[in-house]
Amino acid sequence: MIFQRKTTNFAHNYLRINVYINLDVYTLYITEIIISKSHRKKGYAKASINYLQNLYPAIRIELLSENNGFYEKLNFRNIGTGYRLP
Repeated sequence: MIFQRKTTNFAHNYLRINVYINLDVYTLYITEIIISKSHRKKGYAKASINYLQNLYPAIRIELLSENNGFYEKLNFRNIGTGYRLP
């Protein structure tokens, strides 16, 4: 597999997203989204995922999470081991 590692810092001290892109199957893996408690529920995670979708429109996005409701609201599908968009 070919991976490019990208760490995206959308706003220095309250949001960090780590992304791996597998060029063999055109999949972007979100390995973590970390938002400080004081900045949660302000739309930063949703905006970040939308940014990644716009940046890589032809690549599907996958992630592991136990936060079922949040990702389902963003149209991710539960694939048993995590979530996939589209």
